[in-house]
Amino acid sequence: MASLLLAPLGLFALRGCPMCWVIGLAETVSAGRLRRSCAEGSCELIRVRG
Repeated sequence: MASLLLAPLGLFALRGCPMCWVIGLAETVSAGRLRRSCAEGSCELIRVRG
């Protein structure tokens, strides 16, 4: 409950773009799982199996 009350204060203190944070989080989570492959002027995401 306290975290919900402090969230607006945190957003104000960090100032920035929440969408940018979400994109950064998604990139961090997917790091190592997806790889970009570009060939002949076309790029695609490839899932890396490991």
